[in-house]
Amino acid sequence: MVTAKHSWGRSGFRPLMEAVEHLSNYGWELVNVTSVGDGHHLYAAMRRTA
Repeated sequence: MVTAKHSWGRSGFRPLMEAVEHLSNYGWELVNVTSVGDGHHLYAAMRRTA
């Protein structure tokens, strides 16, 4: 799991997706993106590809 927090006036989506893109260079694949609870934290579920 990769997580990003919403800051005041800023979305956490962009830094989350930058992290996902970076990890994709090392064999990780995005499975799902979700927000839990009050919506201030975003999570990206990733899995390692063989």
